[in-house]
Amino acid sequence: MKENSIINGYIKNERIYEFELNNNNFNHEIIIYNYLQKGNLKIIKKDSDTNEVIPNTTIALYNEFDECLFVDKTNNKGIINIDNLALGRYYLKEEVSANGYLLNDEKIYFDLEDSDKTYEIVMLNEKIMIDVPDTNIDKKYIIEIIALICIVIGMGFLVYGKRKI
Repeated sequence: MKENSIINGYIKNERIYEFELNNNNFNHEIIIYNYLQKGNLKIIKKDSDTNEVIPNTTIALYNEFDECLFVDKTNNKGIINIDNLALGRYYLKEEVSANGYLLNDEKIYFDLEDSDKTYEIVMLNEKIMIDVPDTNIDKKYIIEIIALICIVIGMGFLVYGKRKI
């Protein structure tokens, strides 16, 4: 006996099963196992402006039924590898952003369709920008202000030194 067809997403069992039926044994049970086709996933977290990798970002993998299947942090190269993932529809969601970055709450949907391939998904983050208030001091005057302060301090030492004499 040999399996002729399979359900989509499973690996066909090529094994040939032999058995013998005789007058004393009309019933014979054979269990045939089929295994899911699996692929690999590589997640890369990058800065949206500089394209540099971002370590220490917590990312979760969900199936199409919103069940969380996997949670991990990006390594020092901004990467998470997930091997032997059953073919199907999934989405990624950032759970905790890296220090200095905004949380990206976008769900990234994808279909894992080929067991002979590693799927690569790049997720982007924006840095937290801090607005520095304008102090209305022009940069060219900073050196002059520092020089003026030094002169005043120097004059103070001269005046103070003459009084002690």
